[in-house]
Amino acid sequence: MYDAAINSVNLKAKSDFPYLVLNVINENSYPRNPGFQVMHWHEDLQFILVLSGNIEVKTLAETVCLQAGMGIFINKNIIHLVTKQGDCHYKSFIFPDFFLRFYPGNPAEDIVTAISNNPQLHICRLEPGISWQETILHFLQHLSRLEDEPTACYHYDVLTTLCCIWLSLAEHI
Repeated sequence: MYDAAINSVNLKAKSDFPYLVLNVINENSYPRNPGFQVMHWHEDLQFILVLSGNIEVKTLAETVCLQAGMGIFINKNIIHLVTKQGDCHYKSFIFPDFFLRFYPGNPAEDIVTAISNNPQLHICRLEPGISWQETILHFLQHLSRLEDEPTACYHYDVLTTLCCIWLSLAEHI
């Protein structure tokens, strides 16, 4: 990878449901995850939803500014840093790509691999006003609400929502 970046390991990587949601308010992450404050990379896929304020997402190739209501997809193994611009609140959804593969050898694996292993696709900015991106933002808002008020079918709800997000991403990239 890159010598100055760290591998930020998913805090839930060894759990039975390795889905990590970081609720970030200004410089504080809940749960605490020091890796998010430095250039880092992870083997997981990541979506971010900006709830208030502004953030900047920097990779080795580009810098993107996001404001409340916007989001971003960060591909796995991409070195990046998320910094706040004034007061901000965002949620970061981090998960392994096997969540989207269903079962080994199925045709959906090709769709997942085409995006997650694409060296040309580092990030994808998500903005209101673009129909398919609004769809993804809507699903990210749903994931955010699930963290605040988990349902009886929380795990299934998360998995199916992530698949809906991925389907919309795959259809438009």
